[in-house]
Amino acid sequence: MSGPPSFVVVAATCRRTAALPRGQFGHQREHVIVEDRCREATVVYAADLGRAHSMAKAARKAGGDFVLLDLHVAVAESMTHLRHLCAAKEAREAHSRAQNRLVYCGTESGLRSYLADLARLGLADGVVVSSVG
Repeated sequence: MSGPPSFVVVAATCRRTAALPRGQFGHQREHVIVEDRCREATVVYAADLGRAHSMAKAARKAGGDFVLLDLHVAVAESMTHLRHLCAAKEAREAHSRAQNRLVYCGTESGLRSYLADLARLGLADGVVVSSVG
């Protein structure tokens, strides 16, 4: 049996909601589809990359051999749309308690760069991407 690809991007199914309450950080085992196969993964819920790094290390020490970061993504079609998405994101964050999700708000090319940076950092084996906005 071969291992997982070096860095995977898993699309969340059915507009998946947070498995952990929004104010709670941590990691948990979940089933994800990778290359048409159901795999068990440890999914890390964190609001920033520093916390994600710490939790991913802890998950690996606890036996997580396939660790994914949970990532919410809002991709803008234009600069006007980007300004609208970012303003809406800031308004939601101002009126809510701590979020437990990494969030990317930007362009498609920026998202590709962000994912490449995550892969280079080696924080996890990949991401579970949920679309927002």
